[in-house]
Amino acid sequence: MLHPRYMPDGRELHKEHGNRQHDALGALLFAIARVIKQKPDFLDDNKRNILQKLIEYLERCRYWNDADNGMWEAYNALHASSLAACIRGMEALGGLFNINSQGLAQARQNLDQLLPKESVLHDADLALLSLIWPYQYTRDELLDKVEDHLLRKRGVIRYLGDKYEAYHRTEQEWVMGIAWLGIVH
Repeated sequence: MLHPRYMPDGRELHKEHGNRQHDALGALLFAIARVIKQKPDFLDDNKRNILQKLIEYLERCRYWNDADNGMWEAYNALHASSLAACIRGMEALGGLFNINSQGLAQARQNLDQLLPKESVLHDADLALLSLIWPYQYTRDELLDKVEDHLLRKRGVIRYLGDKYEAYHRTEQEWVMGIAWLGIVH
């Protein structure tokens, strides 16, 4: 698997967490597509070749049904947030690059079957907000699920039962979740 984290000097950042992150690559493709739309001369032959290889890499992984570690780098499952990132990245670059249309169709179908859950392991998950922003899936039940099940007094928990850095055996309340909810609203 391509490593998802690098230092500014290009070295890989090694930590103990999951490195199967299709969402990271899908998000990168989505962001680069936005840059290309605003600045078409950004795309030279070298960048075009690299981007086509990244697309082919995701397709060889069969991102549409390949379990990855998801946004929280925790557990292997098919994640709605990872599918959404890859789908939107592929859609955004589709007119400029060779995209496996059957794989993209299968990804859309798998996402539709999975929603409104983030994965088979987590019904409600903070990562569902990524479908609304930045990926523009307009499904009210995603926002309702996060607010009804995960919103707390000081933040938003990632998912029910999350034990990451759990102090006093309570789920960590992430302040970034409040800001993300603000963007979504």
